[in-house]
Amino acid sequence: MQKILEYKEDIQNNEANILKEMKMSLQTLMDELQCLVSKYEHYKGIHVTKCKEGLSIKEIVVDKSYLSSLQNKIRIKGVEIRKVELNIETQIAKLTKIKTEKASIERLKEKELEAYKFMEQKENEVFISEFVSNAAVKQQ
Repeated sequence: MQKILEYKEDIQNNEANILKEMKMSLQTLMDELQCLVSKYEHYKGIHVTKCKEGLSIKEIVVDKSYLSSLQNKIRIKGVEIRKVELNIETQIAKLTKIKTEKASIERLKEKELEAYKFMEQKENEVFISEFVSNAAVKQQ
């Protein structure tokens, strides 16, 4: 029973480490998204300022193309983030299941220990009873 508990503990630790890595990956993606959004907002402001000053059609097309590229990268990053969030939810469910199994095994181990102690106590009572009976027989 102890070996099973140790095995479950190892699995729980491994899965918890995987979850931790997933959360760090999510944070990295969120930081990258924030960087892209900031870059987009900054360049959009520059583009508006340039438009007010007067731009050629070619410059407008180049700016719009760059802004469109940034929007696409933002969209893709958002999809990546959603995938990682779903994976994190799945990992949390997996970790919860492992913790539940481990708790069940611990309860079972406690019950077996109680049963063992009960049987040991009964055996001791029988031994003492026989010892007392034998001692009484020897005195007669």
